[in-house]
Amino acid sequence: MELVKRQDRYDLYGDDGSKIASSSPNPFGKLSKQNCDEIFGVVDVKKLANKYVSENDEYFDNYKEKGHSFVSFKDGFNKAMELNKDKLFGVKEVVELCKILLSNPFEKCGKTYQELTDNYIQSLQQPTEIEVEIEMVCPQCKDWGYVDECRNNCNKKFLQQKLDENGCLILKKL
Repeated sequence: MELVKRQDRYDLYGDDGSKIASSSPNPFGKLSKQNCDEIFGVVDVKKLANKYVSENDEYFDNYKEKGHSFVSFKDGFNKAMELNKDKLFGVKEVVELCKILLSNPFEKCGKTYQELTDNYIQSLQQPTEIEVEIEMVCPQCKDWGYVDECRNNCNKKFLQQKLDENGCLILKKL
């Protein structure tokens, strides 16, 4: 199956091209935006800031003793992420492109500098389509308390699609 990232939603398509589910309201299956974001590597800034704070307790204990609040840190972190969201390339990527262009003259590889540049930039872009599969669960084993794995070597015909607490399909990257 293929998970496609659109501007305002995610859509899941079967191998035959039929739409199976979407993160927007639809008559098909439901997808969780959070689950899809995780598959595409979208960063939850709030979660990341909280993780950083908890991993650096010692530093923030001193920070707190001086009368500062974590809210200021989190607000600054969020603002930095927002300001940097459109910056796709750093010095490292520009240097790599220069190396590619200098080491591949037209006579040697048959591609123009523009073609080489376009290929390199395309390789850095985030994908809009990712191969995924729906997590499955055996209801009998689930009733017996075996949530993560089937202990009964169940026949695949008994497996059901695994849903989250909101009734959304749970996907995993292949």
